[in-house]
Amino acid sequence: MIERLVNLTWILLGGAAAVLSWRTGLTGPYGPDSGLFPFIAGLLVCAGGIGLMLTKNNVVVGLQWPDRTGWVRIIGVIAGLAFMAASIPYLGFAVAGVITMLILLRTVEQSSWRSSIFLAVASVATTLFLFGYLLELQLPRGPWGF
Repeated sequence: MIERLVNLTWILLGGAAAVLSWRTGLTGPYGPDSGLFPFIAGLLVCAGGIGLMLTKNNVVVGLQWPDRTGWVRIIGVIAGLAFMAASIPYLGFAVAGVITMLILLRTVEQSSWRSSIFLAVASVATTLFLFGYLLELQLPRGPWGF
């Protein structure tokens, strides 16, 4: 029974995301608009919920909760994403992104400090190059100008 409620939740959540993004606008005068990606994602979530609802063997047997290491990883992901969302307006994308990547790499991947720092800086630099330079998108800048 609980599985059906979870599947219904996915259907309703995906449908709501699709409807709200439709209202935002799917296309504009220059091509795809800001509502297109959430619309597609909402449809996919809704379709996944429908697919799960239609499957026969959908019963959870022997539910197991994560051990301590699993909870540390879950909390690390939540903390990293919360930090990114809260700090971008104050630190800018580059600094917030590097710190978030450090949190994620240290807690989820349990990488060494050396590889975590290298991967964090390299991934944020690549993202800044791709979106900021090549695609000329305006990413949030911090008080230091980057």
